Amino acid sequence: MAYLHSRPNRTRMLHREIASSMQRRISKDQPISQSAALGLIQMGDRAGQYRGKHLDQLLDIVKKLRHQGAIDGTKENIKYRMTEDVYHACCGILLNRSCETSWQRELQQYGPDALSPTLNYSIFNDGTFEIIEEWEGERAERILENFFWKPSKTAVYIDTEGSLIDLPRDTFKRLALITLCDPRARKILLWRVDDYTDHNITLVREALDQLSAKRDLVVFGHEELLTPKTGFKIPCKDLQKPFSSGGDMISLKKLAKKFDFTIEKAETISDWTRRYLTEDQKQYASMDAYILYEIDISPKWNAVQEELAKDRENKKNLAGKFSTMQV
Repeated sequence: MAYLHSRPNRTRMLHREIASSMQRRISKDQPISQSAALGLIQMGDRAGQYRGKHLDQLLDIVKKLRHQGAIDGTKENIKYRMTEDVYHACCGILLNRSCETSWQRELQQYGPDALSPTLNYSIFNDGTFEIIEEWEGERAERILENFFWKPSKTAVYIDTEGSLIDLPRDTFKRLALITLCDPRARKILLWRVDDYTDHNITLVREALDQLSAKRDLVVFGHEELLTPKTGFKIPCKDLQKPFSSGGDMISLKKLAKKFDFTIEKAETISDWTRRYLTEDQKQYASMDAYILYEIDISPKWNAVQEELAKDRENKKNLAGKFSTMQV
């Protein structure tokens, strides 16, 4: 179990995972917000000083984020280009040096909390939805009882976020956050579970199982929390399956685009175990659950399925022509 490793080993594991997670996204030209990058580097520093190859890797990564936003500098990623001040704050943390300016030192000390939010989903800013961040299990269950458990034909939409490394429990080791969106009650619950024990997680699953008896639950892709390989399974509808074929599983961002919605994914690998989520993390997690509602009720279902089927057929035909040309 991860939590039985010595502290130095756990620190190295965390530093390795931070570096490799950021590198994977950059190599795929996927955006990383400067808030997420700064938060991850700060998280690793709290575990121990950066050294060796992981230090060199991360210095190279933040340099790329500063100059290009990502490897090929596409239009989408240029807007995530790291500012000079955040770059120097990241380098200061990595090299264990104090930055030159007071603002850079503030960034170095407070991390993402010192940055202004960049996500601006109007539905969460105009008071249409109330976003509730909760750590305490009993209070979270009372929120479910007071709002989510009221019988309704409207489903509850669920998404999860994970830790970069295993958390100290035997099951659902990386589960850090459960997002529940209730469009009927206009509530979004961000249920923080990163410090929960196995027993606590069992109680959470029992609460969700009770919820499934009153409301339909909708997810995107396989959510281990609801349908684990072992243990009881909680009934839910997977929105990814109707729009995918075989092993070709569509991403949520791509599917949302087909339904004329744009969602940001630059907070994907941010630190979901930090004490208080940033405003960008809250909006990111809330939108990942809310967008399932918009897809679920859209009249464009059949049109999008047909369009995706044609896309797959065209892709298959192109692959066949390319194979023939090689022969």
